[in-house]
Parts: sequence; C-alpha cells; structure tokens
Amino acid sequence: MLESESTESLYNSNYILSTIPPIGNEDIVIKHHAIDLKKAALSSNLRWIGYLSSTGVYGNRNGAWVSEEDPLRPENPVTAARVKAEENWLLLRVCLIDKYNNLKLFSLAILEFVLL
Repeated sequence: MLESESTESLYNSNYILSTIPPIGNEDIVIKHHAIDLKKAALSSNLRWIGYLSSTGVYGNRNGAWVSEEDPLRPENPVTAARVKAEENWLLLRVCLIDKYNNLKLFSLAILEFVLL
C-alpha cells in the first residue's frame, strides 16, 4: 500500500501513468490501489490516466501493422496477463463513469509499446 504522503500526492495528481507490468496473472496496481485511483479520479485535478501495455497483446502479425481496432490475440501467459490488465483498467474507468454520472470527463489511455 502507498504511504499517506504518497497517497496524498496521488490524489493531487493531474496525470497518472502506470508502467508496472502484471505479476503472474494480476495487475498489482489495480489489486492494491483501485480505491486510491477512484478517489484520485474524483479529485478536481486528475485529467488523464494511462496504462503502459504491449503490442504483444495482438500476437504475431508477421510484421503487419496493427491498430486499436484489431482483435487481441495473446500468444503466451505474459501477453495474456497484459490483456487482462488492460481489461481491468478499462473496467475501472467504466465503474467510475457509471457510479458518478456527474464525474468530470477524464481520459484513460492504453499505451502499447514494442520492445526492440
């Protein structure tokens, strides 16, 4: 869990980017800090939340381009855990919007990267 000073900093953040990969089959940020993230989303400061994922969630496309509209095809436990983590981050956003209809608009981005 975050220390109280770190939690306060989280609540006062304008932008949050999670770069922590899943451990095993769990996103530890969502597991341990979903409530903190929800509170941060209700703050007047938060404008954007991001989760750094991987293009590996699309599977091997033999060099072909992929886009957000392409189906996810994880090919191993690591990329399957990334897909689950992406789903959990998106669910967190849906829960916030559904529960707080007057919640100010903020953005959630799933960012994928390629390891070279």
